[in-house]
Amino acid sequence: LAAFSAGQDAIILAKDLDYPYPYCLPANPDGDGAWYLATVRAYPEEAVRYREIAKKKFTPEFIKLTAQYVKKCGLPLVIIDIGGKLLPDSYVICAAATHAVILGKEPADFELWRNFCNDAKLKVIAEIQSNYHAKEDGNAVVDSNGVLRGMVHHLDRQESAEDRPLIQALADHVLTLTGKKPAANSANSPYIVIPGASSGDTLVLETAFGRPASSPEIVRATHEALKDILGLSADFRTLLFDGPISALAASALAWHAAQRFPVIGFFDPKLNHYVIVYVNDKVQFQDWKPEPGGVLDFGPVPKRPKRRMDKEDSMRIYLVRGVERQGDATRVEIRPGPESADTFELVPAALDQLEAIPRLTPGLLFDGRVPIIVAAALTCAAMRSFDYVAFLDPKLKRFVVSASRLPTMPLGTQI
Repeated sequence: LAAFSAGQDAIILAKDLDYPYPYCLPANPDGDGAWYLATVRAYPEEAVRYREIAKKKFTPEFIKLTAQYVKKCGLPLVIIDIGGKLLPDSYVICAAATHAVILGKEPADFELWRNFCNDAKLKVIAEIQSNYHAKEDGNAVVDSNGVLRGMVHHLDRQESAEDRPLIQALADHVLTLTGKKPAANSANSPYIVIPGASSGDTLVLETAFGRPASSPEIVRATHEALKDILGLSADFRTLLFDGPISALAASALAWHAAQRFPVIGFFDPKLNHYVIVYVNDKVQFQDWKPEPGGVLDFGPVPKRPKRRMDKEDSMRIYLVRGVERQGDATRVEIRPGPESADTFELVPAALDQLEAIPRLTPGLLFDGRVPIIVAAALTCAAMRSFDYVAFLDPKLKRFVVSASRLPTMPLGTQI
């Protein structure tokens, strides 16, 4: 949904629906973000300063990344603010959007944006006239084509528009696109997994956070989120995850998925490719030889890593080291090394060092900074020798179990 964000997002959030949406994505060059209104009320000078900083972030890289967010988002409702000026970049950002709300002052404004929406293949669901000097909103009317029309008065960056009748009518109208129930399995779930594109024996899953929840709740929710996926036919051999995720969620999802799929990968936005985190050595592939750390295009088309360091040198890019016994587990220090590297290089480096940790305890407690893809790879590899794996949650200041075979150590257990 390409739309102006003038309070309808807050109204929708206040309707106590089954999902904490809409997700609001600022994609305009004026520096306004979802943060601006709340910030300007409490800290007006800082809000103006940060708005000027944000204006400078509207770069080609930002536009490309925002377009990827729009294309890959699997949430039921996303509101994208593309600003009031028609730019060539707007087509790139809106290429994967579906609907549009047009806000304008003069008739010429509406004609300009109608042409844009037609070219961008966006269905217009509302045309709202903005009259700053009017004393009240005009009546909202939905025509025979399903387009809501009306006038909103006195839109100001310094003021909330949540109480305007026209904005409230627009929020209700927008909800008719999704209904009051979310898509797939997102209703009350802390974590959402939605089947996406597939090609041959490869399936892509779109992931997203659901209702606000703690990391133990999110870890426990991953099993339910994958339940239907794990029951799919054996025709799918490669499973790829793409979307917002945490290290703990990635760890849990990878472990669950490894029970069914021979190859697991996660999307790395920096590489713009998928990185393999797990391979079942017992499964033979005739057309390619996957390995953890391998890079995939969708298809898949394997690409060899740029380099794989010797085991003795791998800690220069990532360190995995058993430190001490803690209860019935071994605490393992994990952190980046002094040399930078891409995730597909970090994965084999981390796994090589993990092999050197003896199985003196049933569990491993990973303590330190870890990229999402490395967390998933470490989990799958560790669970070949250990009975449970946990990662430190800095917010809780406790380890959270993300993979386990022990009934006494269920997922989400805090240590």
